[in-house]
Amino acid sequence: MSSYSDVLIGCRRCRVELLANLVKALEENGCKKKILAEKVHMNYKQLNRYLGELIRLGLVETYRWNGRKLYRPSRKGKLYLKYFRNLKELLT
Repeated sequence: MSSYSDVLIGCRRCRVELLANLVKALEENGCKKKILAEKVHMNYKQLNRYLGELIRLGLVETYRWNGRKLYRPSRKGKLYLKYFRNLKELLT
């Protein structure tokens, strides 16, 4: 039987895990793009692409605080992260 790393990770991060990592990085507090890019080890161009996808999927939402645009997980994003963690646990 394949291990979790064989199924979900392989040599590179798979899309499902990558999206989960982005949502997780926003889980504690909302943050700016620059800080998020550093947390998930992604360049700005990649981050914009995946962040746009997360917003389109309804996993992340934007809000304004002190005039700054910040990002945080939506309810659906928190549920996605919960299911991802359950799947990861099941496969290990």
